[in-house]
Amino acid sequence: MKKLFLFLTLIAALAVQPALAEWVRPGASEKARSASSQTVRGSFKGVNRHVTSGSVVVKETGDTITVTLGKDFSFDGAPDPYVALANGTRRPIALFSLLKKNSGAQSFSIKKPKGYKGASHVLIWCKQYSVTLGQASLR
Repeated sequence: MKKLFLFLTLIAALAVQPALAEWVRPGASEKARSASSQTVRGSFKGVNRHVTSGSVVVKETGDTITVTLGKDFSFDGAPDPYVALANGTRRPIALFSLLKKNSGAQSFSIKKPKGYKGASHVLIWCKQYSVTLGQASLR
């Protein structure tokens, strides 16, 4: 019985040790968060007779995704244009918000959707008509 108690105590100590190590080291959680960040880039092209161009950067940090359109971003306009992430070019998997303006730098952030495993494209998506207006392949 005494050996079982010692064994269980050892197992509990080993399980708690990594958590304590993070708690004791100042700045450890910031290092872990920055290590888990990922940045991908792309360039827009127009789709469905729309003109869309410019650069985009997608950064995942912790549970946040940020899409940043470059200062060279330009879009010819349409009703209800949203920034979205997708796997492919047909349907969004994460919708951000309406474009703030049709050209220039702008940034959008959301909390990662449940089950999110990454995206292959950034879309300019017309929510009203469910159609892609511009797309950027991420690499």
